[in-house]
Amino acid sequence: MYFAFTAPAIRPPLELSRLVDPGLTKIAYAVTLIAGVPTFLVIRTRQNDRWWHYVVGGALLGCLPGLVLAIMDLRSGLDVVAVAFGAPYGALSGLAFWVLGIYRASRHAV
Repeated sequence: MYFAFTAPAIRPPLELSRLVDPGLTKIAYAVTLIAGVPTFLVIRTRQNDRWWHYVVGGALLGCLPGLVLAIMDLRSGLDVVAVAFGAPYGALSGLAFWVLGIYRASRHAV
């Protein structure tokens, strides 16, 4: 989302490579493994399976990839927009995870 809104105007043919940063994707996967899985395990052990726990956790974790990229490239200054775009994306991801993995599994277990 960040690159779609902040990238310069794209002329035909559409260059999707300008909208996706491979470095950000790698960092997002690392954040998921290093921070997301332990966060999920903490939420499960405390039996806090309410939807808003996953939304808040997702929003906080969604900011981390942009923050890591901003810290790695401090020459250009802290890009608050990149960090801020991660929060709603992470919140939506947390909600989707709750609906598909928690709510659905607990309500429709076979």
